[in-house]
Amino acid sequence: MNNNDLPLGSQRKIRTTHRERLAYIYVRQSSPKQVAHNQESQIYQRHLACRAKSFGWPTERIHIIDTDQAQSGKGSSYRTGFQELVAELSPYVDRKIELTP
Repeated sequence: MNNNDLPLGSQRKIRTTHRERLAYIYVRQSSPKQVAHNQESQIYQRHLACRAKSFGWPTERIHIIDTDQAQSGKGSSYRTGFQELVAELSPYVDRKIELTP
């Protein structure tokens, strides 16, 4: 799918300035059991990189963060991938995001 195949609304909303930024894909499952037995969820989450490509992001501008596999979402202090994501996106966020320890 190329950019001309996207729904008209998507073509108008996604601009070159968006594609100049990195597209982040955050892959996480909460428990070792989910990681071992729910492979389709990981595949679906990683497939979001293909979706980003279909919206016009070049492969080298798509960044997959998957360092938090088998890490509960109850806290963020030990989830290094989430911390990386927040640090990278914080310049683009207009409001303060409060993270729970």
